[in-house]
Amino acid sequence: MASKEEIRSVIKFHALSGETPTYWYKKIKRVYGESFVCQTLVFEWHKRNSGGRISLNDDERTGRPVTKKSLAAVDQVRDLMDQDRRYTLRELASFTDMIV
Repeated sequence: MASKEEIRSVIKFHALSGETPTYWYKKIKRVYGESFVCQTLVFEWHKRNSGGRISLNDDERTGRPVTKKSLAAVDQVRDLMDQDRRYTLRELASFTDMIV
């Protein structure tokens, strides 16, 4: 299966070649399958590439950062809660922040 970056590079190539987004959306759909990429996404990336965008990666998002849940952190929280149920959420979070 193709990665997002691979599809975006195909879209970028077609955008720079001057072909319409409708034309190459149909080509991408024919090659990669009906449900692989939606037309709205293709048109959005065409607009970005036509505007001089270089990167194929997603833009940074504003708001709360994504947190990662590691098995080590989950195990540590369970152990701490087994030792003392009076820990607050903040205390537990501060302990798990130390785990990478």
